[in-house]
Amino acid sequence: MKLTRLCGRRHLSDTAPEARPTREYPKRTTSINRNGLNITLNRVPINEKGPTDTIHPKHNPTWRILSTLYNLTAIGFVVYPIALGILLAFKPCQFPFLGSFLHPGDVCQSRIQTLSWAVLSKCKFWSGITSRCVLIITDVAIVSHIYAIGITYIFVVLLPGNLFLWEESCRAFSGKNTNLKFYRTLQVLQSVLNSSNRYQIFPMVAYCFPAVQILDAFLLIKYYDTMDYSLFMIVIVQYVQCLFCIAMLFMWSAKVYANSCAWLAKRKRSVNKGGTFERKFLRGLVPLKVLFGMSFVDELTPLVIEQFCVLQTINLLLLR
Repeated sequence: MKLTRLCGRRHLSDTAPEARPTREYPKRTTSINRNGLNITLNRVPINEKGPTDTIHPKHNPTWRILSTLYNLTAIGFVVYPIALGILLAFKPCQFPFLGSFLHPGDVCQSRIQTLSWAVLSKCKFWSGITSRCVLIITDVAIVSHIYAIGITYIFVVLLPGNLFLWEESCRAFSGKNTNLKFYRTLQVLQSVLNSSNRYQIFPMVAYCFPAVQILDAFLLIKYYDTMDYSLFMIVIVQYVQCLFCIAMLFMWSAKVYANSCAWLAKRKRSVNKGGTFERKFLRGLVPLKVLFGMSFVDELTPLVIEQFCVLQTINLLLLR
């Protein structure tokens, strides 16, 4: 009897409705480590109709520029200490290295002597060579350590995080049917970026780089005729690096804030009168802000920083 009933039943697959095809969204993986931000993006849909086509990072001009900067930085990590060691070998009293403080005046003013047996047999010659080599190795080690730490935090943590948020906001706000869910995703990315860079990395760059830029501009204007050619080129390269880094960092952060303000204002104007829930939800949204300390970057922050650098350079020139 039980066997007859089991045989007489129809299988569930015969009566169940056909399953609707599900839309698979690509995954986003976001991880935070102690050193900063590490985000990997594959593809994220902008609207609810389906995922949009995105450009592979290798074909994106912005990521190409950043990749070029990484390669130049990796080359500079090897070339810069070697060039610095060669410079200090011929001119050991370059400011602000240790030789300018510890070497006696006769070492700084003396020229390279021709090697002979009488010169090599003096103990003073070998003691001077030993002290000079120790100071050169110490200077190169200190500069390489500072270079590695600074480049890691700036070009691996700070700039890619701001670049990623800026590109995602541009791609989202340029779409016609950008939904509120994707804006909430951008707010999550903003929170991750601010928690990584707000209190240590970003304030240090925002305060130290303009100070270095002011001092370099003052040295280039005031002492350009008394500087050595090698030191003059080092100061120029350092000034250009600080200016380029500050411009990129604050312009990307300002664009994120400006794009989010424009999109929220446009979305609030386009909400229908009957959309009470969406109107209340939009009222609670705030623009995307990249924070450093207790401040944030708005549209005028890059101009204010450059104006501050120019005015402080003029003040130093007038005081001297």
